[in-house]
Amino acid sequence: MNKPPPPSSSELAKPKAVPYRPLFMLLGWLCIIFLFYPGLFLDFSSQVPFGDHGDVRNILSIIQYSLHTSLSQIYHLPFLYPESYVMARTHPLFGISLFFKGFQLLGFNLEQSTNLYIILALLLGAWGCYLLVRQYVQEPALAWAFSVLFIVYGRNTTYFHWLNFLSFFYFPFVFHFFLRYVKTRKRRFIAGFSALAFFQFLASVYYGVQLWVFLLPAMVASALMLRMIPPRDTGRIALGLGIAFLLILAIFLPYTHVTQPTIDSDIAPRVLTPADLFTNNKLLGAVLAQAEPEASQFFPGYAVLLCVLFLLASLGTDKKRPFLVFGILASALFLLTYLAYQDLFLLELFFLGFLCGIAVLIFRGWKHLNPGERLLYIVFSFYLILLLNFSQLPV
Repeated sequence: MNKPPPPSSSELAKPKAVPYRPLFMLLGWLCIIFLFYPGLFLDFSSQVPFGDHGDVRNILSIIQYSLHTSLSQIYHLPFLYPESYVMARTHPLFGISLFFKGFQLLGFNLEQSTNLYIILALLLGAWGCYLLVRQYVQEPALAWAFSVLFIVYGRNTTYFHWLNFLSFFYFPFVFHFFLRYVKTRKRRFIAGFSALAFFQFLASVYYGVQLWVFLLPAMVASALMLRMIPPRDTGRIALGLGIAFLLILAIFLPYTHVTQPTIDSDIAPRVLTPADLFTNNKLLGAVLAQAEPEASQFFPGYAVLLCVLFLLASLGTDKKRPFLVFGILASALFLLTYLAYQDLFLLELFFLGFLCGIAVLIFRGWKHLNPGERLLYIVFSFYLILLLNFSQLPV
């Protein structure tokens, strides 16, 4: 009887699949959520976070209205307006109420539904970050560790006041599906990419505008420029995004012609300062015992910057010593965080040099980057240049 050939070295080196890995990751995320936000679990059925805050009561009153109103009166075509105008009198909450409708069908009350939505948003955001980083990082444990940054992100507690802002968990999934389409050319990923871009707008107009006006055009244009997708594929992408955009118009067009008196019309344009990147975190704020300045709503801040540094260190510069390079960059990151609480002028001066150093590293390693990594750096740089403003330096 012929014996089977011995396994090759590549087969021996291939890592074995870990059974129940998704369950372990889910339990790990839940433990992190409980550690940082125990009230979501301990007070699950009795109260909601910051329940005495006026904005929370206002949003929950609108959601309460949606729970007792038929779907045909809320999710409408323009000719059914104004029956559903109450859903958008302050923040459009169409996407949020869909989740609460589902929770209501499962028997949860308003307090339980609110806590469950926050937990689910944190879990989905962590999962999306894991899937996105996993496309670049071979070690699942490292991808999971960086997905935790979505949960511990300092603005989460503030976003508990406005559940629509907490709904930015769609962002990593949008990028993940687009990159999956680039790699596989399978149309179902374009469908998922377009659908999630629609749901991001449906859940939060503010983040939806950023996605549709800035990030989606930059991402698609960069992919074409880098020849990640052939020009003939733009038709598929345009069709998927076009259908999603028509759905957005069908729901939101009536509200573009109505003045909302509760919204301030003279709000100053928001920009991103270097301090916003480093003061909005839970690492040094408690140690230095200083109040954090008002941070920009438009940038995920510290967590995203860490992820970008990790990708740069592990993929774009020195593949043999990624942890050494990441350690050097992380040390610089902590120094900048310290300066953000002590001296804004020095912070911006060092941060400008830091950006120049990052640009040099990317330039030196550009030919070694794959198209997906190049797309990531181009879109991130575009977004950073679009919003970044130095308040202390004449830059």
